[in-house]
Amino acid sequence: MNPEDKFLEELNDLLKKHNIERFTGILHLESVARILAHAPTPEEEKETLAEYFELMNFTGSLKMEAIKALNQLLKLVDERQQSTQVAWERVAHENAETFLSEEDYEKLEEAVILKNAAASVGNLENAAKHREEELRLLSLVVAAMEE
Repeated sequence: MNPEDKFLEELNDLLKKHNIERFTGILHLESVARILAHAPTPEEEKETLAEYFELMNFTGSLKMEAIKALNQLLKLVDERQQSTQVAWERVAHENAETFLSEEDYEKLEEAVILKNAAASVGNLENAAKHREEELRLLSLVVAAMEE
């Protein structure tokens, strides 16, 4: 058994040992890329593998320069989405007092204060809860601005 096959067998055993129900990975071993799928049934593994083989066939037809360019493009898109998120939140915060009722505006201010307080003491669960409320209220602002 070659080292690559041995590694894949050991990885499969490890997935089973730790009761990992689903796993799909593209592993670059020496000069070849291997796809490994692990699912509860062989049929599900075959379905998953078929989709990844289509992807691998597509990417295999691309040159490495094209793949690197695609990765850079995806990173740029992600960065733009993050900056767009920040921009709409900033605009919504700036217009919240105008477009929210007094009660909702007070709830927004309270949610921001509580979110920051929870985050500063490391209570991420409460911070996330208050962040959800903040986003809910900000979405009301955006909806009102669009009308």
